[in-house]
Order: sequence, then C-alpha cells, then structure tokens
Amino acid sequence: MKAIAILGNARWKNIMDYVITKTRRKVSNTTVSRDLKKLIKMGFIEKRNDEYRIPDPIIRYALLEEDI
Repeated sequence: MKAIAILGNARWKNIMDYVITKTRRKVSNTTVSRDLKKLIKMGFIEKRNDEYRIPDPIIRYALLEEDI
C-alpha cells in the first residue's frame, strides 16, 4: 500500500519494483498478486485500467505520513 500511496496510480510492475527496492530481496510475483487481491477484496485499494489506487484519501495520507 505504501508503494501505491507514494506513486499515486501505480501499475503492478511499479509496485513490484518498489517492494524489491525496499526489502532488498526478490519477492515472488505470486505473493505480490495475492496481497493486491486481498487488499482489493478488503476495500483498501482498487484497480482501474491496470492501475492500482487507494480510493480513501485519509488512508493514503496516513501511509504517506507514517514515517514522520
């Protein structure tokens, strides 16, 4: 979710690149896809035209501010 919050509307590849950069290790495609599907099902993110976004501006703001 942090990747989507930072990037705004993010494609799967952008999310994957962010996760690999932050964790400094290879993450499987299956894991990222599964987690994105779960977040969609829970309503935290949505997918439109192959891009993921956080529909709730308060959640997005909280993710962006969590490092402070």
